[in-house]
Amino acid sequence: MTTTPEMLYVASGTNGQGEILAYAVDPSSGQLSTPVSIGAPEFLLEMHVDPSGKFLYASDFDMGAVRVYSINSATGALTEASGSPFMSTQTTGNGGPLAASPDGKFLFYSDANGDVATFTVSSGVLTATGAVVHVAGQPSQMVVDPTSKFLYLANHADYQFSVFMIDSNTGALKEIQGSPFNFQSNSGPSGIALHPSGKFLYTALSSSAGWTVSR
Repeated sequence: MTTTPEMLYVASGTNGQGEILAYAVDPSSGQLSTPVSIGAPEFLLEMHVDPSGKFLYASDFDMGAVRVYSINSATGALTEASGSPFMSTQTTGNGGPLAASPDGKFLFYSDANGDVATFTVSSGVLTATGAVVHVAGQPSQMVVDPTSKFLYLANHADYQFSVFMIDSNTGALKEIQGSPFNFQSNSGPSGIALHPSGKFLYTALSSSAGWTVSR
């Protein structure tokens, strides 16, 4: 039986050259192997492995698009998928954060202007639905809850958090009542993560020490 290796992917770039470094992770010690380099654009802002573990999504900052790489199940090596990079005609700014729904149906992508597009997902092929919402706070990171019902955004321009309900059929986004939510003036929320239960949201505050938890 072939065992799928545990991998860590790191984007790196300088002087017009970019790469994704693929490290195999020792499951016992956590030690990393010597990396394998895969050619890539210089500025990949954010990367996520899809819920099936078959594809890697990457936000191309310069192109304002999403690149998709297929993952070799035996080696962890990456190959850019046919049709990649994928774009939405409704977003025009540089590439921003990404979030994949745990059910594998949708990928959400924000450009640097705060326009959030929905893509449907099918075997690594992304199709823009044309449905776009504008978030004036300009998301710095996004995450979908474990039930694939809600999209959470940390906004760096207004120091608030936006929350959208996800249509289970189309992936269309509808902002929930009370959103955006304010935590602390000038706190600068950046990275966010959800507890596996979906009951707690953790965020790093770039202008304050430590972390905060919302529920």
